Amino acid sequence: MSLLIKSINIKPKIKILIWGESGSGKTMLSLSATKPLICIDTERGAEPFFNRYEFDLLSLPTIDQLELAIKKLEEGNGSYETLVVDSLTGVCELYAEKYSRGEKATFNDWGVIKPKLDKLMKKLVALPLNLIFTARSQNIFNKEYQIIGERPHIFRGLAYWFDIIGKLERKGGEAPQMILNKSRFALPQRIEDVSFEKLQNLIYDKEIAVKG
Repeated sequence: MSLLIKSINIKPKIKILIWGESGSGKTMLSLSATKPLICIDTERGAEPFFNRYEFDLLSLPTIDQLELAIKKLEEGNGSYETLVVDSLTGVCELYAEKYSRGEKATFNDWGVIKPKLDKLMKKLVALPLNLIFTARSQNIFNKEYQIIGERPHIFRGLAYWFDIIGKLERKGGEAPQMILNKSRFALPQRIEDVSFEKLQNLIYDKEIAVKG
């Protein structure tokens, strides 16, 4: 059997990082994704959506439980289409807590933690699944300790693994909009009334994506 595959008519799996303030709609957008769906929830953010969406849940996992779940997914257990990790910020904190020698991770500690996180991400992006990660927002400060911007609250370098990175913003009860920070697809820089279905349509329909 040939190891090569033809790229024609293959729908790419979506590997996306969604970040933003609390209440911006990150978890809701994630859980509306293609079913069947499994959610690894490090912050108990999925609980308000138990009766709204159907998904399998691994809540407040340890690192060992997280890595075991990924091993099961690698083996094809569950026939899932989408994996949600809510949040990558929480996953980074789990690894920092386990592998830091003090209360806070030092530069030397991150030299141990970063390769472990990269190994985890390498396994995740190899899964034949849509991947949706959320992250909290983190302020960026200048030398005078003034806020000059925001970024996803994740370890530096992890953004490499995603095809799409977008910040969610929502005012009041309005539908969220996504502002793209990175995209390997031809997507508009700002997507109004964003949903997972809308993202799929934009990615899979090349004509729509290019027009955006």
